[in-house]
Amino acid sequence: MIGFFALGAGGATWVAFLLSQDLDDADSWSSVGAMIATVVFGVAGILTGTRGNRGSTPSAASPEQRHGVTQHIVVTNGNAAVQGSGVQVNNFSSYPPPTESS
Repeated sequence: MIGFFALGAGGATWVAFLLSQDLDDADSWSSVGAMIATVVFGVAGILTGTRGNRGSTPSAASPEQRHGVTQHIVVTNGNAAVQGSGVQVNNFSSYPPPTESS
């Protein structure tokens, strides 16, 4: 919350400063400000992106093997039997399509 206030106050101060300059100087100062903002936000974006990828190095093992889950799915006449050991968690973002009953 304080960050937003500081950002707004800084922006208002910047606008007041630019309004006190003549047109050519204000144009030059706004270019310098844009360059600085681009560098700051670019570095922040790179740091945020690399911080989010820590610990997610790919492994040769499949996701099932990494989490101790071994399973075999056998489909016979439309019925899927899951056999194996471990814990399986399924997350669905939507309901599966309806199936026809025999």
